[in-house]
Amino acid sequence: MVRRISLVLFFICTLHLPAHAQEAQRNDTLLQEGIQRVLNENPDLLLDILKKNPEQVLEIVEQGVEVRKAAFHKQRLQKELQNPYKPALEPGRLIMGSLDAPIMIVEYSDFQCPYCIKGADRVKALMKKYPGKFCLLFKHHTPGDLSKKLALYFEAIGLQSPAKAWAFYDVAFKNRGLIKKEKQEAVDRLIAPLELDMQRLKKDLEKKELADRIAEDYKEVKKFGFTGRPTFLINGVSVRGAAPMEEFERIIKMVEARDAQEADDVPLDGEEEYCEECEEEEE
Repeated sequence: MVRRISLVLFFICTLHLPAHAQEAQRNDTLLQEGIQRVLNENPDLLLDILKKNPEQVLEIVEQGVEVRKAAFHKQRLQKELQNPYKPALEPGRLIMGSLDAPIMIVEYSDFQCPYCIKGADRVKALMKKYPGKFCLLFKHHTPGDLSKKLALYFEAIGLQSPAKAWAFYDVAFKNRGLIKKEKQEAVDRLIAPLELDMQRLKKDLEKKELADRIAEDYKEVKKFGFTGRPTFLINGVSVRGAAPMEEFERIIKMVEARDAQEADDVPLDGEEEYCEECEEEEE
């Protein structure tokens, strides 16, 4: 389809070229001059072709967008490998895995974002596939009130038991739709099996330092310029959206090569395959 428009333009141009130009149409310079002259003399010609071939035009535009997107992705990766993001790591944050792990994944996420569920599954699969290789720091990208409340529950539960906080992490993502529909009633029902000290939880939910922590996470998201949810940092290099496992593993290899001072040997080509549909929307 894409070639059809090009062939039509070529055929039209050859009809309008003088005889000597037709004989030398393999000459790029003459051909370009001929095309330019035809279009100058017939300004509506190209527009008419485009109108009659909207699907092919759209295909060409989409190809151009993909090429530009891939180039931008490559450029961004090169920049981040050289100048990685440096997220704050304040005391008391919940960490899954050991801080001695060679790679830290920072997850900026929202328990009410459907794409964040997929992203969380990718990270859990990585940690299972490569035990001891990663530690995970969960940070909050929470534009809505319900998202902020769930973030508070995660942090407050963590003051009682980090293991129970990560159990809440799993159950909150798994039951996103139910929580969105039933809100507090659903939360109360979902945390019951965790056997928490409810009196302590009630007090911890009111702690200013936890609310401040969530607010600081959101400020960090804005400072780094992240818009879509989720976003992950792998030793400072970002993975945007619920990317496939192949994209995570590709970035991990780049990071490992950089950290071993072998980044120049790692190719940076390839198309970007991630999703940023979950843009911020106030709840």
